Amino acid sequence: MSSFDAAAKHYDDDFTNSPIGRIQRKQVLDYLEKHLPAKNLNLLEINCGTGEDALWLAKKGHRVVCTDVSASMLEIVKAKVSNAKLEKKITIQQLDLTKIESWETTEKYDIIFSNFAGLNCLNPTELQVTLAELSKLLKPNGQLILVFLGRFCAWETKYFLLKGTWKSAFRRMNKEAVFADVDGEKVATWYYSISGVKKLISYNLKLKNSKAIGTHVPPSYLNPWFRNKKWLLNIFAALDQLYGTSRIFTGLSDHYLIELEKA
Repeated sequence: MSSFDAAAKHYDDDFTNSPIGRIQRKQVLDYLEKHLPAKNLNLLEINCGTGEDALWLAKKGHRVVCTDVSASMLEIVKAKVSNAKLEKKITIQQLDLTKIESWETTEKYDIIFSNFAGLNCLNPTELQVTLAELSKLLKPNGQLILVFLGRFCAWETKYFLLKGTWKSAFRRMNKEAVFADVDGEKVATWYYSISGVKKLISYNLKLKNSKAIGTHVPPSYLNPWFRNKKWLLNIFAALDQLYGTSRIFTGLSDHYLIELEKA
């Protein structure tokens, strides 16, 4: 049983359909819209959650193998795929990335995608192994497009400092695991900078691009405060759109996206 099974039932309400969740997801999907190299791609999504990105990709004409460690998340994906009649475009498989070396597949992918910090649940050794194994699944010149929680978030630090919670304000700088509360379950979380991820990638991968996700738009746990202030979130979203490609802001944002290309 995955730690995220408990979160599956409420995930769409708590994040996917929340004002902040929608804006941050749009920032990622806007990047995919602009940078996916062609139609009818073969994609692997890891840490798919409740399948929102897989459905979006399939509706764009791509074929998606949609994976997650949580069986409960995948049950929700299955229902969404059935309702959307996308069974021919989306294949659902359970995958534990800590055991990726034993995952049996003969497919090669144009793109491997992971959204919203699923890879932050891996310790550095596990992440290094996972990135090496994923690179083997890519076609020549294939890409890994991955979204991480970074090691510093300006919004988070200011928020917790104002609350007087010093330990939480700088928790992302901890080199050891930080235990996040996910529907009552404690989930070990590691925070990675872009330079930290670069040190873990295999020799046949190179960093191609990066983008800040949620610099002015705050972290999703602030949804209750912003629920009736959508006008303010729209201003923050516009600022993110303006400055999202700046390397300065990727080091300050809630999440960042990196694109790695197979050499």
